[in-house]
Amino acid sequence: KNRVERVLGMIMDISERKKAEQVLIEKEEKYRALFDSNIDPVCVIDAISLEIKDVNPAFENLYGFNRSEIIEKSYLTLSAQPMETKAAIAFGRQQGYYKVLHRTHQKKNGEKFFIEANLMSHLVDGKEMLFIITQDITRRKEAENSLTEREQKYRAFFESDLIGMAEISIAKEFLSFNERLTHILEY
Repeated sequence: KNRVERVLGMIMDISERKKAEQVLIEKEEKYRALFDSNIDPVCVIDAISLEIKDVNPAFENLYGFNRSEIIEKSYLTLSAQPMETKAAIAFGRQQGYYKVLHRTHQKKNGEKFFIEANLMSHLVDGKEMLFIITQDITRRKEAENSLTEREQKYRAFFESDLIGMAEISIAKEFLSFNERLTHILEY
């Protein structure tokens, strides 16, 4: 009465599916290794909501946030210039790629710094994402600002009416001179 009289079974060849799964696992491992070992801060955001979906260790080091603190937050929270950042993101989405030459960002502790960034649009699981690779250019911007300031001081001194000054080439030709020198030399 409680005897099994018949057993039916079905066998399916899933070797192709298993191979495809293995290839996918290997690609994910390679991506993760490259992503995590990149020396530049990398951030992946949802291109529409602007929510941060992933960051690498270099990002954590630069911004001072650990991954769990920043995931699902708006990328705009990192920017001291949110309107400009939003416009750059929109342009990056439209073009598929955009290079931000300089922008002011802020760390978790509120410290502001200058960045340069490359935005690249990609589809991930049918969703439009932006990969943002950032470089801290604070030292370069500070050096540029210092150079500009020194140039302005030099120009102000050179063009002052205190003394006559000239810049002369090795061939003893005038390259530039100030107004005071023309009065002294009566030219």
